[in-house]
Amino acid sequence: MIALHVHFLTGRYAASEYNDRAVAEWPPHPARLYSALVDALYSEDVPNSKEAKVLDALAEWSAPYIASSEFSRRRVMTYFVPVNDQAVTDHARLWQKEEKLHSAVDALAAAPSDATSKAKAKLVKAIATARSNLLTEAKRQTVQGKVPKDNPGPRALPWGRTKQGRYFPTIIPFEPKVSFVWPDASLGSGELESLRELCARVVRLGHSSSFVAVAVECGGSDAAPATLADPVLWLPDPDGDTFLRTPQPGQREALVQAFDHHQGNQPGRVMPAKHSLYRVASDDQMPLSTIRTGGIWIAYHVREAQTPTAAQAVGLAETIRAALLRFADDPLPPKLSGHDERGPSAQDHLAVLPLPFVGHPHADGHVRGFAVSLPSDASATDVTALKKALGRWERAHGGLGDRVVKIFRGELELTAQRVVDPMDSLSTLRVSRWSTPSDRWATVTPIALDGECHALNHPKGSVRRKAHKTATKLVRKSVVRALEGSGITEKDVLVTLVFDAPVPGAPHLRSVPPYRRGGHDRARRLVHAIIELPRLVRGPMILGSGRHFGLGLCAPLRRRTTDVKELQ
Repeated sequence: MIALHVHFLTGRYAASEYNDRAVAEWPPHPARLYSALVDALYSEDVPNSKEAKVLDALAEWSAPYIASSEFSRRRVMTYFVPVNDQAVTDHARLWQKEEKLHSAVDALAAAPSDATSKAKAKLVKAIATARSNLLTEAKRQTVQGKVPKDNPGPRALPWGRTKQGRYFPTIIPFEPKVSFVWPDASLGSGELESLRELCARVVRLGHSSSFVAVAVECGGSDAAPATLADPVLWLPDPDGDTFLRTPQPGQREALVQAFDHHQGNQPGRVMPAKHSLYRVASDDQMPLSTIRTGGIWIAYHVREAQTPTAAQAVGLAETIRAALLRFADDPLPPKLSGHDERGPSAQDHLAVLPLPFVGHPHADGHVRGFAVSLPSDASATDVTALKKALGRWERAHGGLGDRVVKIFRGELELTAQRVVDPMDSLSTLRVSRWSTPSDRWATVTPIALDGECHALNHPKGSVRRKAHKTATKLVRKSVVRALEGSGITEKDVLVTLVFDAPVPGAPHLRSVPPYRRGGHDRARRLVHAIIELPRLVRGPMILGSGRHFGLGLCAPLRRRTTDVKELQ
């Protein structure tokens, strides 16, 4: 996720609608922000090529979400102001017409003696037209300026110029800030630094009196609208009812070419841009959060080329968790151990999530790394305890600052390095990969049902149907638990159980070892599912009995899957 937060330093935003100069624009159009960035780029004597490359990449992104506050409009009045550089403009026009007259006279004088009478008559007519235009312009300036033609000095002063009606439509936002959010965008650390340097040079948005400061936010699972107390979220929607100008591929070059043509002073000039439809999201369209949204996410990248598959997630997660807890302080906090003074805790706690490469046509399902995750209700003490344990584990296997851990499981030995800059890591290891808002989610590793359920492939039809209903109900309960406090109920959740893996690269149910936990000898039933919700949900979302050990990890779906085999 990349977000640009625009702070209005004067508490107001002055800009006119592109098609009505007397109406204030709100929200600020993304293309206007892009133009401000281009202006900052070319404010330097030599534009920075890295910054230009970042701007070209930004123009390729889809239309952003826009988060703003409620606002009021300042009353629009007509102000009659002196026209800038009227004297210079008028006299240049006068001199131009005088030059045309001299050119016409010179052309007649240079005409050959054997020229036809028709050609000479044409030159004489051109002289008469030029003389008439010159006299008309001279009279106009004498009447408007009230000063002699040979003394233009006083007309350079405000009281000597003509006046013209101007409008200054202005918006007063309740919170002087607006955010432009690209949820799926990402940049490398070098590109991100170039964007920050560019944004630091942006001084205004809209009218020259509308001073701003622009900040850059990247990564993380929190939406930019959360930075506003009571946000209004504008969403791109082909069925929306509001046109906003947005950047399009090649926008920077189009702006440069347009400026070369009009030089910033041609009346009626139009900014090149794409028109996109937007709508305002209602309260029930704002993304919901799971109990892990905004929680702690610390990822490690496994170095080896031969890595485990997602089918081995549980065994790998158990090994990682055991190694980590050996370096934690005693007694272990309940958020790390999963136990309190009464035994196993009913609250969500530390989860170890092996992260496989899935969701791509060439995905192989191999684990590229892992993340340790704490829920959003973890205290500062819990976070400190986790970071101390990780630090001791890293120092036990590497030099100071290496941030490397080693994992030993049987004959398997893996080396993993902590991800310091998520933008420089594989997308699989970024929290944004697993937290993009969506109303459709699919399991990457199967869900271990938290309850008894018959075999879904039982030879008896009545038992199969009963098992299907039971499994669906248990998955719904798990989803509602993950969305605790959101108002979502079981009847709001649509669950489709599937035979095959619903995401490319995810393991088939047959390849995943049986999962036993909680003192039960009988293995938990495993299922793959596609989950549809009535509202957007921001992850990470992990479900079921094995959610703390890598099972039930879900990925957001962006479009409907058409090749799913539903259980009958």
